[in-house]
Amino acid sequence: MSLSVCRVVKSILHRHLVRNLLVMFGCSLFAGILYVEFRHWYNFGHLVTYGLHVDAVNEDAYIGIPGQTKMYWPEISNFSLLPVRLPACRPVSDTLNPPLEYAYAVQRFDERSQSWQTIEMQLSSNFASILSPMNRGWRTAICFLDHRSR
Repeated sequence: MSLSVCRVVKSILHRHLVRNLLVMFGCSLFAGILYVEFRHWYNFGHLVTYGLHVDAVNEDAYIGIPGQTKMYWPEISNFSLLPVRLPACRPVSDTLNPPLEYAYAVQRFDERSQSWQTIEMQLSSNFASILSPMNRGWRTAICFLDHRSR
C-alpha cells in the first residue's frame, strides 16, 4: 500500500515540478521581452516587432563644417531568435583594422507624391568598389558574404 502511495506522490510532485518550471520560464521570457520593449520605447519612443529593426539616430556635433551641427547614423538591432548575416566590405586602407562598411540607401518621404525618394544609394552590385568619404573617390574593398569574395 505504501509503495503505491509513494508512486502517486512522486507523480504529483513531478507534474507540479514540470508545471512550475514552465511557468517560471514563461514569466522570465515575458519579463525579458517587457524589458527590451520598455528600454527601446524609452530610448527611441516606439515599440519594436520581431526581426530586424533600424533606428535613425542623431547627435549634436561640430566637425569643422560651418552650418553642420548634427551627425546622423543608422542603428540596426536584431530582435529575432536567430542571428542575421549582412553583406559587408572592409575598405583597403593603411590603417590596421578599418571598419566594416555596409551597403545603404538614403531616402526622403515626399509628401506631395506620398512615396519615398532615393537621395543617395550604394548598390550591392558596385559594392566591391566603395565611395570613400576621406579621399572623395572610388576605392577597392574586401567583401564578406558576397559572390565576389568566394
